[in-house]
Amino acid sequence: MNRLCLNIFVLSLLLFYSSIINLKAQNLSIYSDYLDRVYVFDNGQTKQIEHLPIKSYKIGDNAIAYEDNTGNFKVYQNNYLHKISSFVNEYI
Repeated sequence: MNRLCLNIFVLSLLLFYSSIINLKAQNLSIYSDYLDRVYVFDNGQTKQIEHLPIKSYKIGDNAIAYEDNTGNFKVYQNNYLHKISSFVNEYI
């Protein structure tokens, strides 16, 4: 009985450990500070992308699309900020 419990414990430990190894975190996030300056956290580095609050944003696998304070549509991807359009109707 003791050996059976030990085998079950070791098997469950191996399954738990193998599930942790396969987990991957998203390395991209967006946040604002108390002065409403907008920052991007990208692969361990923080970078300020706007000095005014943004109206809306969406985060994808490796990009952040957002509408800035003046209504411009911008995309942050691969450490670069791209201005896509000077107005926004809707984005997914």
